[in-house]
Amino acid sequence: LKAKIFEIKEAINDRGYPDIYIHFVSNGKVIDLPNITENYKDFEMNIYGADELIKFSLMPSRRKDIECEIHTIGDITQNLISGISGYVATVSAKEFIKMYKEAGEKNILEKNIRYYKGLNAINKKIKEIAESPIESQFFWFVNNGISLVCDSFAPPRGDTNGNKILKLKNPMIINGGQTTVTLSNANIYDNTRILLKIYNLSDDEIIAKITEGTNSQNPINFRDLKSNNPIQKIIQDYFKDNGILLEIKGGEFEKNKR
Repeated sequence: LKAKIFEIKEAINDRGYPDIYIHFVSNGKVIDLPNITENYKDFEMNIYGADELIKFSLMPSRRKDIECEIHTIGDITQNLISGISGYVATVSAKEFIKMYKEAGEKNILEKNIRYYKGLNAINKKIKEIAESPIESQFFWFVNNGISLVCDSFAPPRGDTNGNKILKLKNPMIINGGQTTVTLSNANIYDNTRILLKIYNLSDDEIIAKITEGTNSQNPINFRDLKSNNPIQKIIQDYFKDNGILLEIKGGEFEKNKR
């Protein structure tokens, strides 16, 4: 606490007095709380009771929009079926991992149904191939690739070499999370290429169908497909408040042990 006080004093000396926002949280009802705002007229005061906490817990998470750009190797294939638009492209693994890191792991893996399972036998093989000066050239053929959904994408632009530049808004991985995290921790060889499928899609029901149909490298079960259900998260939070870890995503227990 002493160190924090000095930190605050230094911030005031450097930048002047900040705006103050106070959030008072109680598990009671707001109307039954004493009037604690009258002594803090210069501050913005927000009061939350049990009803407000329940409302916030049920609200979908909000995050800042993310725009990413990725360059393909060669041309792309575009499909438009039943209102769903998609691209199939080949990209450099290094290029894709660069985009992944710029977007942030938490954001781009938000809809993935599992946490990273570590260097199991399959992921270890993925790493070995991507790091091999000989085997890496075959990565595109032996790996199932990565599937993304995004809120929108701009019409692709071409460059002088016949490649395409794709600009995506809020890309999220629905298949290939294990491959992505493994590659992000590997010394990728330059000629490692990835098959990339991109869907302009936000319908969770259709996303679930695509996820179920494309996840085959690390086999999934029915429970995995329900791991992003909001009710499951609420139940997990209840158990967490009582000191119990309820695993709703495969690999979550191992992740928390670390």
